[in-house]
Amino acid sequence: MYEKTHGATATVNALFEGAGIGIGSGFFISKDGLFVTAVHVIVLDLEEPEPGKYPFVFADRITLGVMDLNGTGKGKVMDFEVIGIDGRADIAVLRPVEKNVIKKQNFLKFGDSLNTKKGETLYSIGTPLGLDTNSISRGIVRDNKAALASSTSLEILFTDILIYQGNSGGPYVNNCGEVLGLVSFGPAIPVDENTFVFTTSLNGGITQRIMEPVVKQILKTQSDYLKVWIGVQNLALFPIDPPNLGLPENTGFLVLDVIENGPAEGILENNDVITHIDGKPLGYLPEQNSTCPILWPKKVGDVIKLNIIRQAVPVVINYQLTEMPKTLDYFFIGEFTSL
Repeated sequence: MYEKTHGATATVNALFEGAGIGIGSGFFISKDGLFVTAVHVIVLDLEEPEPGKYPFVFADRITLGVMDLNGTGKGKVMDFEVIGIDGRADIAVLRPVEKNVIKKQNFLKFGDSLNTKKGETLYSIGTPLGLDTNSISRGIVRDNKAALASSTSLEILFTDILIYQGNSGGPYVNNCGEVLGLVSFGPAIPVDENTFVFTTSLNGGITQRIMEPVVKQILKTQSDYLKVWIGVQNLALFPIDPPNLGLPENTGFLVLDVIENGPAEGILENNDVITHIDGKPLGYLPEQNSTCPILWPKKVGDVIKLNIIRQAVPVVINYQLTEMPKTLDYFFIGEFTSL
């Protein structure tokens, strides 16, 4: 695995003037230095974000510790800049500021997270605690297309790999060295005031199935990924009792709250159950879908068909998608997120 990935990953240093340095990981996706990392590695949260803008600011300077530059065996610290991000998926695409320096860098290819099996061997590559560059850890796939109840608009790859601060933004790769996901989160246990270790129970990040088309779109437009939304906060039905909602089984997503002044106001209602989008069933069961792989490829202005159950009565709605506000376009796990 070391030989397959050597030089294809790098340490990310994000400098925030007056606020210190953030350290993370990431990986090259082309021989000329295009690079992927996690958004939360290169931004600083704002306590009071401005309306209509991201709830964070970007680092004043981003540098990469590039290992084995162009396969020469030599390292180099280089400045990189942001091409674009997908805040909700925690994906940032970078490029070197200095042109024509990185020409033959080892890079990683995307694999196929959807056809990955639970229990398969998986590796995390990164810089834990900023101390061990290109460190490799091994574990298994716990789930290859999970949807958290608190975040059904995301598709998550779960693993049991032990990760630390500094691993964020690095790749999860299979035995072939192909990227299946991005290291983004885990339940944190404090070691001391400034250090956290993440338990093996629930570590993960966005899947390759979502990440790869997002990265391609960012590169195509050379800008942030334009994301659509429906305008509700939602929760998977399980373990809610389906008969109380007029449903024969656990299926669909329960609308907890229609966001005020959002696009769904006056169209959807609290306690509606969205069972299908464009004919595709929603839910946690293997044959069902999270909303993420259905909505993520859509564009602003696209019309989708929503099948809902409202007070035990089936309803079909043709719904036009709008752009998600930047203030909501950020990676959240610990609270309900908008759909």
